[in-house]
Amino acid sequence: MFDPNIRKNQHYVPVFWLKRFAGTGGILYGLKKGEISPISAKKYMSEEYLYTTFDENYIPSNWLEEAAAKSESDAARAFRTLDDPGSTGTTEDQILLRWFIAFSACRHPDTMSSGHHRAKDMAYAFADVHSNTRETYCFALGKFGIDTEFGSALYDHFRKFDLKQLLNEASDIELMQPTDPDLPKQMAIDCETIERVFFSLSYHSVTILEAPDDLSYIIGDTPLPPELGYEFTVPISNRLALLWEPGSIEMFPSWDRRIARIGELESSNQTQSDNARDVVIGRSRAVLQKYA
Repeated sequence: MFDPNIRKNQHYVPVFWLKRFAGTGGILYGLKKGEISPISAKKYMSEEYLYTTFDENYIPSNWLEEAAAKSESDAARAFRTLDDPGSTGTTEDQILLRWFIAFSACRHPDTMSSGHHRAKDMAYAFADVHSNTRETYCFALGKFGIDTEFGSALYDHFRKFDLKQLLNEASDIELMQPTDPDLPKQMAIDCETIERVFFSLSYHSVTILEAPDDLSYIIGDTPLPPELGYEFTVPISNRLALLWEPGSIEMFPSWDRRIARIGELESSNQTQSDNARDVVIGRSRAVLQKYA
C-alpha cells in the first residue's frame, strides 16, 4: 500500500554520496544563491515524489525509489573500496560503478524531463512521414536513436495512415503529463535506457584522481554532463574524482589511479559550480568561497 508520507523526499544525488564531501566533524557546507552555510545532506539534491510512478489506474507506487536504494547501497560499498590508498577496486567494483554512473545520469530530473519532451518531439517526427522520402525519414529518426532498419519499417507502417490521423495522435501525446503511465518521465530510468548508457560508457577509460594535498573536490546538484560521449570528470568525495575518457579499443578497460594535477581539480570544481542548478557542496566555507 502506497503511503504518501514514506520516501516522499527522493534524492537524485544520494545522501551517502553527498556525505562523502563533508569536512571536519562530518559537517557539509552548501553554496546557494551566493550564500555559504552548513547544510544537511538529507535536504538537498532531492524532489518530492520524483520517482513515484502510476499504473494504468493512476495508483501510485514507490517501487522505483525502493529499487534505487539497492543500487545506492552497492555503490556506497564500491566507493569505500576506492578510499583505500592505491586502490582501483576489483573488476566487480569497476563494473558496478560504471552502472551506477549510467544510472545517475538517467535519474537526474533534467534527464527525465528531457526524455519526456523528446518523446513528444518524436511523435511529430513519426507523423511527418508523408513529407519525407524513406531516406530522409530514416535520417530524421536517427536523431532519436532509431536505426535505419527500424526507421524503414516505421516508414512503411505510418504511410498507411493519413496526415490528419497522425497529427491527432501526435497532439494527444503532446498533451500527456509527466505522471501519465503511458508516457512517464521515469521512462529515462528504464533498465533498457540505463543499459544503453552503461554500454556507451564501457569504452571509456577511467582514472581515479586523488586531490593534491590541502585541496578538495566539490559537487554540484548536476554532477554529470548532459553528454557523456566526451571526456568528463565526476567527483565521488572531497578527496577523489573519476576521470572518464572515451576511445578505448576494448570494453571495460582496467582503471588507473594517480594524483590529480591542480588544473584538473580546479577545472572539475569550476564545472560543478557552472553546471549546478541550485546548490554546490563542499567540506568548508573556504573551499566554496571561490565560487560564491
